[in-house]
Amino acid sequence: MSKIIVITGITGKQGGSVANVFLRYPAWEVRAITRDPTKPSAQHWAEKGVKLIQADQDDLESLKKAFVGAHAIFAMTDFWNPMYDPKSAIEAQEQGITINEFCYNLESKRGKNMAIAANTALSTLERFVYSSLSNSRRLSGGKYRQNWHFDSKARVVDFIRYDPNMTELSTRTSFLEVGLYIDNWKLSGVLKEIMRDEKDGTFYHQGIGDGNAKMPFIWTQRDTGVLVKALVDNSPEKTMLGYSEWLTWREFMKIWCETLGLQLSSNAHRSITAEELRNSVTFNPVKDQVTEGLLCGQEFGWHGGNPEVIHPAELGIEKSLTPVTEYIRQEDWTPIIGT
Repeated sequence: MSKIIVITGITGKQGGSVANVFLRYPAWEVRAITRDPTKPSAQHWAEKGVKLIQADQDDLESLKKAFVGAHAIFAMTDFWNPMYDPKSAIEAQEQGITINEFCYNLESKRGKNMAIAANTALSTLERFVYSSLSNSRRLSGGKYRQNWHFDSKARVVDFIRYDPNMTELSTRTSFLEVGLYIDNWKLSGVLKEIMRDEKDGTFYHQGIGDGNAKMPFIWTQRDTGVLVKALVDNSPEKTMLGYSEWLTWREFMKIWCETLGLQLSSNAHRSITAEELRNSVTFNPVKDQVTEGLLCGQEFGWHGGNPEVIHPAELGIEKSLTPVTEYIRQEDWTPIIGT
């Protein structure tokens, strides 16, 4: 008899990756929740063999029904779509808070809803995997207080670990701290990091710090599923940093140039100030958030220096992950290097 995994975020990068991996295993029946099972992006997965269930992260009862019979659940939340939704700005104004705090509260609520719903499925549930991030505010001793999209997820982690009603669920839970999306360079309104020197045509990275801090680069669509499968297969109560390769920006730029046959600048990383970084972010509501997030990562690491965090090699899956060269080869870099 097949085991059942229920996936959230099926039409996104993380959830889609998890579905692709579990669909390879006949021992698993893959189910996924979606607000609208009829939309094309959802039907794409139905055609691949995923059973779609209508549910909404804002509707606790629908989540409880969706999780019935599940042996594993992959739960993830999205801070950014509400951030760019004009309705969020209106609701935030009505509540007298910033849109950042509004989205922080919304994401935390949705994460807690999924944990509460999962807690009602304990008769079958073996593993609850929550896509999380580190607690910047706590791990920095309060220095960085505006890394909202990290701390909203960390708030859910605390709820699962410390709420007395979640005690049993916490013993069946593992957390995946998903790293730096390798395709974030495509985002508009944020810092342009890979640059061409107009004088000699060489390429370099620009950012804060000295370029020597290790970063968890992840090809999210390819490797999230591999990481989640490992957490499902292994014993619970783990927190794993999720990445394809653990590199500095200097190392990444060397690989990038070698893969594309381009010339690396003699100074592969050029440092900018925090104020220059802030001014480069064109979407005003996240200027401080993006700046503090990157500053915190430089000073304390992506995982905030949390000693509990393990790396993929500790579960023996490092060779199953995708080298960044594979991503670089298949990507269209025309916006950066031209035709």
